[in-house]
Amino acid sequence: MALLLMLQAGLAFSEPSGVPAWKTLPSWAVVATGDKAAGSDVIRSMAKRAGATITEVEGSHVIMISQPQVVTDVILSAVAAVSEASGRPRP
Repeated sequence: MALLLMLQAGLAFSEPSGVPAWKTLPSWAVVATGDKAAGSDVIRSMAKRAGATITEVEGSHVIMISQPQVVTDVILSAVAAVSEASGRPRP
C-alpha cells in the first residue's frame, strides 16, 4: 500500500499540468501589507505576474479574518467583472 501511494505521489509531481489558468483568465488579489508569514512583497509580485487587479489592505496574513468586508468587496467586484464580460446577469 505504501509503495502504491509513493508511486501516485511521484506521478502527481511529474505530470505536466498544462497552461496555468492565470495566464488566460482574469484574477484579483488582496495583499495584506503586514503579512510576515508569506511576505507582502512575495504576494504582490505573484499578483503582478498574474496580471491581477490588486487591492492592498493594512493587516496580517489572515486578512480575510481581520478585514472581511474588504475581501468580500474584492470577491463581489470579481464576480461582477466576470459576469459582465460573459454577458451573464449579475447575481
